[in-house]
Amino acid sequence: MTEGEQPVLGTGNGCSSTCQATIFSVGHEFGFLADMGGWNDTQLRFTGREMAERASAQLVLRDIRQVRFLVFDSMSGDTLQLRKSVEELVKGFGDAVKDSIIVVASKMDRADPDLIDSRTDFLLETMEELAIGSRLVFWQSKHPSEGQPETQLNDLLTHVESTPLVATDTMQHIRKRIEDKAHHLCAHQEIVERETEVEVEEEVLRERRTPVVVEEEYLVKEEVTISRMEHEMKEAPIPTIAGYVLSVGIYALVSATTKVTIERTVKKKRTVTRWEIHYERDIQPVMKRVIVEEPPRPFQDFLGQARREVAEGIRR
Repeated sequence: MTEGEQPVLGTGNGCSSTCQATIFSVGHEFGFLADMGGWNDTQLRFTGREMAERASAQLVLRDIRQVRFLVFDSMSGDTLQLRKSVEELVKGFGDAVKDSIIVVASKMDRADPDLIDSRTDFLLETMEELAIGSRLVFWQSKHPSEGQPETQLNDLLTHVESTPLVATDTMQHIRKRIEDKAHHLCAHQEIVERETEVEVEEEVLRERRTPVVVEEEYLVKEEVTISRMEHEMKEAPIPTIAGYVLSVGIYALVSATTKVTIERTVKKKRTVTRWEIHYERDIQPVMKRVIVEEPPRPFQDFLGQARREVAEGIRR
C-alpha cells in the first residue's frame, strides 16, 4: 500500500525492528502513515513516552496537525494486548487519542477457530469499557479469499473516514516548543545590511529673477553753442578838422557778439528694465546611496528551522 520506501517488517524473533518513527505515503485514501517503534522496546533504547515524542516530532515536522490511530491486536497471539496498547497510547499521547482509535483484529487466518468468538467478544467488551472505536475491523494478510483484500481494505477505509481526527497532547506540546523556538530564532536573527539608492527630500534655495520696469535719471555731457556778447574799451580815432586835432584820449565801448561751443552736463530720464532676484526655499527629490537594514524576517520564516531543530533534539 505504501508508495516509495517500504516499512521494515519484523522477523518474529521478538526484537524491535523500528527505532525511528517514519512517515510513509499510502495513497490518497489514507494520506500519510506513521510507522512507530514498538512499545516496550526490547533493546531498551527508549520508553513509550519517548517513542510517542519521536513519532509526534516526525508528524509535526511534516506539519501534520491531526491524526488517527490504528491499534492492531493479533487474534493468533497468546494474549490480547488491546488494554495495554491503549494505556501506553494515552500515557504517550494524552487522553485525546481515545477518540481517534480504530481497533483492528489482525492475523485472522492464524487464529484458533475455537477462540475467535471469545476473543472477538473480549475485544468488543474492552472497546466499550475504554470508550474507544465504534466497531471492530477484521484483517487477514495471509491466504485471503477471492475479493477479500479489496473488501477488507474498503471496510477499513470507511471506518477510518468515520473516525475523528485529533491533535494529541504530545503533538501540541511539541508544536508549542517549535513555536517558542521559532520566536527565539526570529528575535535573535542576524541584522542584514545592504547598499541601495533611495529617494530623499532635500531643501534647496532656488533663485527667482523678476523683471521690473523703472524710470531713472542719468547725466550726459553734451556740447552746446551759445552767443556771447563781449565788450571791449577801445580808443576812439582822433578826429581832426582842417588838420587840427579836436581831442585826445577819447575811448569808446565796443560790443561784439561771438558764438562759443561749450560742454555741459545735462540730467535726463529714461525707462529701464531691472531684474530683481529673490531666493525661495524648495523641496526636491534626490537619489542617494545609503546603507539600509533589511526588514526583519517574520516569525513564520523560522518555523521550518525550528521544526528541524526540535525534531533533532528529540531524536537525540
